[in-house]
Amino acid sequence: MADVPNAYQAWREELVAQTHEVIQRSLKILRETSPDTFVGRKTQEPFPKEEIRRRNP
Repeated sequence: MADVPNAYQAWREELVAQTHEVIQRSLKILRETSPDTFVGRKTQEPFPKEEIRRRNP
């Protein structure tokens, strides 16, 4: 049973290392890309409607 605390500690250290790596990659991505702010978007105007083409048989 003496190995259980050591195994848990090793697992915990690995989990912390993986979490640190994910956070570092996330921060890098967030710093590199510009946020999508929808500046200039006109939400009050409806989407353009497609022309309905009807063929006369």
